[in-house]
Amino acid sequence: MKKVFLSFLCIAACISCGNNKYNIEAVYTAPDGTDIYLIDVAGNDTLAVTTVKDNAFSFTGQADEGVFAYVGHGNDRVHVILEPGTIKADLDERTASRR
Repeated sequence: MKKVFLSFLCIAACISCGNNKYNIEAVYTAPDGTDIYLIDVAGNDTLAVTTVKDNAFSFTGQADEGVFAYVGHGNDRVHVILEPGTIKADLDERTASRR
């Protein structure tokens, strides 16, 4: 009985780990290599940094709860809520939507 219970807990833990993944797919007309930052608004902490390649960039990570953040470079930024799923962003238009 203990083995069945432990197996159930392991399976449940593995399934729940994949449910918190967010993905930000974005476009931005900027030179290749331009740094783009993902910043937590509440603590003003840098969560991740990536670079533009072919006018696009992306971030992927885990969010156990919704985090209010912004993605940007200099004054070009867009606010997002990091939560499970895919977020489409356009820094040129300063828009973001969840898909």
